[in-house]
Amino acid sequence: MQTREWALPLTLLLSLVIPTVGIADDGLVNALRASLGNSYRNSAPPGYVPDAYCASSENGGAVGIHFVNGALVDDVLNAAQPEVLYYEPLPGGRIRLVGAEYAYIELPFGDPPVTPQHLEGHLLNYMVAPNRFGIPVDWLRLNVWAWKANPNGTFAGDNPNVSCDAYDPNLHPQP
Repeated sequence: MQTREWALPLTLLLSLVIPTVGIADDGLVNALRASLGNSYRNSAPPGYVPDAYCASSENGGAVGIHFVNGALVDDVLNAAQPEVLYYEPLPGGRIRLVGAEYAYIELPFGDPPVTPQHLEGHLLNYMVAPNRFGIPVDWLRLNVWAWKANPNGTFAGDNPNVSCDAYDPNLHPQP
């Protein structure tokens, strides 16, 4: 069999123009992408406020900078309106959208969450208070890596392909 000289360059080119290879073709992923389009790949939508840190994992990888829309954090889940967006910090203060989180907190504030809760067939994970995010009550969450493939799965926790190495509080968005 003869090797084509153009095969490797074509493969490399396709890997650059198709950045979502390895991400599940799933109704929730598709709804999330459709709701945000490409307008917010490098900046957060109105109403989303950054946390003052970049969340790394003790096991390697990260989640990135959380941009939270406090008006959406309640006991209602909507596939088109994630409560949190994850942005990976890039050099020079730039950011890139990599994922989202759906957060469910039982109202009135402080009641334990009613479990199980799911969104588009995906079960949310139970988070116990106290936690490293400073949320004072138990809550439920679902991570969705819709823009950066996660080798642990599209709905896994931290993403080993995301890094906080470029995070600089003097350059990246602050609350």
